[in-house]
Amino acid sequence: MIISISRYQLELPEATHGEGDARAFAACAETTLGVPRAHIRTLVGDRANRAAINSMIGGCPQRPPARRSGYVFFSGHGAPGSRPASRTWCPGTRIRRS
Repeated sequence: MIISISRYQLELPEATHGEGDARAFAACAETTLGVPRAHIRTLVGDRANRAAINSMIGGCPQRPPARRSGYVFFSGHGAPGSRPASRTWCPGTRIRRS
């Protein structure tokens, strides 16, 4: 999974170079890591919204076959936390809380 978010609906500065980084990682995944092109899923720009990311994650097997690896590449802003374990990705679309 390769996800790149450059422009946010939230009041965050643009995350420059994200789409270029995503393309570079996709090429690396195929040529260096040996991931077949058909197995590389990429969301960049306006397509990298919360619904699309959730859908892509939902399409992954819950338990990958033995001796198989999966990769996740994310380029964009993260949401800071007080501890490294509490840091998270910042989706490109606004999350509304009730």
